[in-house]
Amino acid sequence: STISADLTALSAGLTGPGLPAAPGVAVNIGGTATGTFNELTEAFTGLKWSRTLGSIAGLPTLFHGKTLEFTLNGTAQLAAVPLPGAALLFLSGLSGLAMVRKRFGR
Repeated sequence: STISADLTALSAGLTGPGLPAAPGVAVNIGGTATGTFNELTEAFTGLKWSRTLGSIAGLPTLFHGKTLEFTLNGTAQLAAVPLPGAALLFLSGLSGLAMVRKRFGR
C-alpha cells in the first residue's frame, strides 16, 4: 500500500564549501513525502520528497533555485491505542457529568 507523511516542519543546517561553518544555514527542508508501506513487515520504502531552495539569509545565491531530493527507507514502530483505558476514562467522565446533572438538576 502507499504511505504519505507531512514533513513540512523538517529543518536542517546546511554546511559545506561556500557556506558558513557549523551549525551552517538553517533551512526548512520539509515537504510531503510519499512512498510504499508493507503492512506485514511494517517497512516503508522509497519515501521521497524534494525541496527547492529559495532566497534564504546566509545562503549564497548560487544555491537559489537548486532542488534537494530526499529518500527514506525504514521500519515503522506501530503501537496499539489502549482502548480499555480510554473507555474507562470516557465512562468515568460521563458518569461524573450524569451525577452533576442529577445533583444540580437541569
